[in-house]
Amino acid sequence: MDVAISGTHLLNLSVVYRLVEGGRARIASVYMTCYTLGGVVGSAAGTAAYRLGGWRAVSLAGAAFMATGLAVWARDARAGFDGG
Repeated sequence: MDVAISGTHLLNLSVVYRLVEGGRARIASVYMTCYTLGGVVGSAAGTAAYRLGGWRAVSLAGAAFMATGLAVWARDARAGFDGG
């Protein structure tokens, strides 16, 4: 899983660096800030879920995050957003 996450992170940054030269640093900063905040939210949600219901709650929270991501992706796919 760690290799997949690192690969995804690398691919996302490669998209950023293909963008207009003048905006690369700013866009990369926004990306890294959002990436870090996502990690903070995920860690906090996982900790709270474990405290409330153990590993079953952690698994449900993870499934909820993945379902939300899938729903956003599906909505963007229907709207014709290709990410590039």
